[in-house]
Amino acid sequence: MKRPAFKFASQIVTIKPSVKDFGGMKFYIEDYWENVFGRSWTVSNGNPAAMLYGIRIGFSPGIPLNDEVVYGKIGGAGHIFHVSELELPE
Repeated sequence: MKRPAFKFASQIVTIKPSVKDFGGMKFYIEDYWENVFGRSWTVSNGNPAAMLYGIRIGFSPGIPLNDEVVYGKIGGAGHIFHVSELELPE
């Protein structure tokens, strides 16, 4: 069953400064990863965004290993971020 859309879907937010290589960048949120791709990012074998996210969080202590991740774009490239890595509006 599809989960409700992410509260900030279709918005541009800033990535927290502490996120290596991405801090301060603007990120257009499409929706939760699983709403866009139909399954958890953890079983999205071969998807470049999912693979890069898995590698990145493997070297980032403190990022929870769960499905509270959103998919979106920086420029034209697709990326995944955990919601805790984003500066979200109140």
